[in-house]
Order: sequence, then structure tokens, then C-alpha cells
Amino acid sequence: NTVYVKKTSGYTTASTITLSTDITDGVPITWIGYATTRGDNGQATVTSTDAAATQVIEVTGAGNILRNITTDGASLSVRGIRLNDYGIVLDGCEGKNCTQHGIYVTSSALKAMVKRCRAVGNGAGGTHSGFACEGEVGTFDRCVSRGNSGFGFYGVLGTPRWINCIASGNTLDGFYVAGNNDSVEMFYCTSYGNTRDGLRVESASLIGGTVRNCIFVANSGYG
Repeated sequence: NTVYVKKTSGYTTASTITLSTDITDGVPITWIGYATTRGDNGQATVTSTDAAATQVIEVTGAGNILRNITTDGASLSVRGIRLNDYGIVLDGCEGKNCTQHGIYVTSSALKAMVKRCRAVGNGAGGTHSGFACEGEVGTFDRCVSRGNSGFGFYGVLGTPRWINCIASGNTLDGFYVAGNNDSVEMFYCTSYGNTRDGLRVESASLIGGTVRNCIFVANSGYG
């Protein structure tokens, strides 16, 4: 099943939109934004109008695929997109202007894939971030997190895999590892211009993890 979501002057919601249907074998459920012609890679934007929307979109259906969907928290919603089941894919999506996380992968979202996504202008400091990962082996590929009040990428309890990701201009660390994340993988990432460190690791939690071919430059703290 494929649902095409056309870009308009703006979709709004006063509560959380929940995508709850699980896929069946060989029958994916795909949600695709577009501008004028299906497949043109345009973005369809959904904007929150009420703080009652804990997240703009929550995916509780296993294996759902979202492409080219932007969520705007409008400084009201806590999170833009929340993944809360296994095998969910985000491709070319964005979470912006949320009071906590732009895109949030929970501990129930096993093996989530988040690729070519952006998180901009989220958070209010503290443990907020552009991208947050609690899920087991959550993969973030070619994602950009910039201008967030908090961390760019935040890994806690889960085992995030960051590949070709960019964190810039965030008020805390570009990449932050909390908890016992001894399987973290970070390849070909760039962290620059963040207010604190490029990569900060809580205690010795990264022992056994891998950081390879990454660039840390112009951060106010350590690289």
C-alpha cells in the first residue's frame, strides 16, 4: 500500500497523527510526500497547532516507510517524528522546531533506518537533540542535525550507528554517547561549530565501539 501526500499550503494537526498498522510479509506500507507530480521528491509538511500533540507523527506500525515528510513542531509539539516499533524507515524526512527532539527512535524501534533526514531548530537545552536514539542498532545515514538547542545526535541505552552524518551549530555536543553503548559505530561523520564538544562520551561507555574517518573541527570544547 502506498499513500501519496501532496504538498499544499500546509497541513496542520492539533493532536498526534499515529500510523499504527503493521506491514505483512511482502506488503510494505509507504507514505510519500511530493510537490506537484508523484515521485518528484517534494516535501509535504505537517505543522502542529497545539501543545497537546506530544509528537506530530508517531509510527507504531512495524515496517512502515516514510519518505519526504516534514514535521514542524512550531515550538509546541515535543517531538517531530517518533518511531516506536521495529523495522521502520525514514527517508528524506525532517523534524524541526520541536521543544525536545526532531526525530526520536525509542527502545521499541529495533533496527530502525533513518537516512537523508534533517533535524533543525529543535530542543531547549539539556538532553534534547536533533536526533535521539534508544533503539537497538538504529542506523542514521547521511543525516544532518544543525542549530538545535541541545545535542546534534544523542545515543542513550541503544546502539546507534552514525554514517556520513553532519552535526553543526548545536548548543551542546555534536554527537553524545550516554549509557552503556559499547557497540556504537561512527563512520565518515563531521562535527563542526558546536558549542561544546564534537564527540562526548559518558564515562567509558564507548569501549568496544568504533569511531573511524571522522572530522571534528571548530567546536568550542574538545574535538
